Amino acid sequence: MLRDDVRTSMPPTPGLYIGRDMVVNYWIERGFEGMGPLRTVQTSVNRQPAVAFYDWQAKEGAYRP
Repeated sequence: MLRDDVRTSMPPTPGLYIGRDMVVNYWIERGFEGMGPLRTVQTSVNRQPAVAFYDWQAKEGAYRP
């Protein structure tokens, strides 16, 4: 869960992202550099915005949480 005033940066990716909407949009559009193929899905939990990440599993040929 993210507060409205969340701040994040994820080295080695440059930049500082401030605010829940900006952080979530960044995660959806760019993901996390160096973590391999991720699929990001915007969803909700307890009526609050949420983001789910799915990692590609080559052996299974599918994305898994």
